[in-house]
Amino acid sequence: MEKYARQAIAEGVKVPEEIVVNVDSEIYRVLNLHYNRNNQIEVSFSLSETVVCSIGCLPVFVLAQWKRLLLLPIPRTFFNNSVLKMIAYTCSV
Repeated sequence: MEKYARQAIAEGVKVPEEIVVNVDSEIYRVLNLHYNRNNQIEVSFSLSETVVCSIGCLPVFVLAQWKRLLLLPIPRTFFNNSVLKMIAYTCSV
């Protein structure tokens, strides 16, 4: 799963909802082959949703989202003296 999360991030996926998993997807095929070797079980339609949710919860994907947030510019309002004083007061209480 981590491999696919890293691959999705490298391809520019920003949120897990952008990931498309269907029966033709490599991850779908790999998971089905691993857990259902003899095709004895009919795969549920919710497998795709579960895969997307699982990838989105991986630390790799969460870390990439945080890195993007940290790289955003700081809004100019935070440089206002009254805002800085308010932050300093809040932190000292």
